[in-house]
Amino acid sequence: MSENNVDYLIVGQGLAGSILAYQLIMQGKNVMVIDNDHKQSSSSVAAGIINPITGRRLSLADDFPTQFLIAKEFYQQLETELNVHLWTDVKQQRQISQQQQSSYKKRQTDKTYRNYLNKETQSLFFDDSSIVVNIQDSAIVDCKTLIKTIRVWLKEKQSLLCEKIDYAKIVIKDKSLSLARVNAKKLIFCEGYQAINNPWLKGLPFVLSKGEILTVETNQTVNTLLNWGNWLAPIAGKTKLGSNYEWDNLSLDQNNQVKQDLLNSLYENTKLQAKVVAHETGIRPTTRHRKPFIGRLSELENAYCFNGFGSKGCLLIPYYADLFSNTLLNHTELPKELTQWL
Repeated sequence: MSENNVDYLIVGQGLAGSILAYQLIMQGKNVMVIDNDHKQSSSSVAAGIINPITGRRLSLADDFPTQFLIAKEFYQQLETELNVHLWTDVKQQRQISQQQQSSYKKRQTDKTYRNYLNKETQSLFFDDSSIVVNIQDSAIVDCKTLIKTIRVWLKEKQSLLCEKIDYAKIVIKDKSLSLARVNAKKLIFCEGYQAINNPWLKGLPFVLSKGEILTVETNQTVNTLLNWGNWLAPIAGKTKLGSNYEWDNLSLDQNNQVKQDLLNSLYENTKLQAKVVAHETGIRPTTRHRKPFIGRLSELENAYCFNGFGSKGCLLIPYYADLFSNTLLNHTELPKELTQWL
C-alpha cells in the first residue's frame, strides 16, 4: 500500500480541523486529514450561533468586532468557493431577567454596548411586561453542512483518511512524523473533546461540558433567534431549542429530564408549545482559562494543538486559524495565553 507525503497531517475533521485544513490547502500546502467520523462531536451537534452578548452579566465577547468580521468574511468566501449556504444574519431578541436588569442598566451607559443592545418596543413572543432587547450582529453558521461539504471537498482532493487514530503508532523519524501510511512534516491535533484520550493532550486543563439540543416543531412559526438564557433558533430550515451545560455527567446518552426542562423553559418564557423531532447530545471542548490551546507541543517533536474553542467555535475558529496558519507558514509567535499549557 502506497504512502502519502504531506506538509501537514491534521487529526480530527470537526469545525477546527475542517477550517484549518481548508486554510492551509488554499495557501498551497499539502494536507491530509484523519478522522473517524465521530457522530456526536460538538461540531456535528452545535447550533452554530454567533452571539456578541453572552452570560448573565450581558458581557461583550473579547475582541468581538474583529472576530465577527473575520468570521463573516471567511464563511461567505467558503460559500462562494464551495457553492453552499453557511452564514445567516439573524435578528436576536433577548429577554432581560430580573437578575440581569442591573447589568443591563450599566450596559446602557457604555457606548460600546449601545452598538449591540437596542431596546425592543414589541415582541411577538416574550411577555409585554419584560424588558426585551435586540442584539445586533447575531448570526447562525450551518455547522453540519460546513463539515459535510468540507468532507466531500477533502475526499475529492484525496486529503481525507476515514479511520480512527492509534496514538501508539505515531512514529518520529528524520524530523517528520509517520502515522496511518502518511509521512508528515507536521502533525496537528484537532480532536475536540476526544483530546482527553490523547497521551500528549490529556493533561491540559479542559473543563468539558455536555450540551443537549432539540429539533422541534412549534405551534407558531419563529424566524427570530429568541434568547432568555435558553434559546430557540431557526437553523437550516429547522427550529432548534437549546441548550444546557452539564459538567459532571459527560455521557453521550440523551437525558429525558433535560429535554423536559427545555420544553418547560420554552413555554414558561414564550408560551410556545413544541413537539420534539430529534434530540442530540455533544461534548464541548471548553477550557479552564476560557482560551483555546494553540501551538507546538513540548513533548512531541513537530506536533501541534489546535483545540479548546468551546461553545464559541463558529466565531473563534476562523480568527485563530488565520493566526495559527500564519505562525506555521511564517514562523510568527503566538500569544503566550494560547501556548502556555502546551
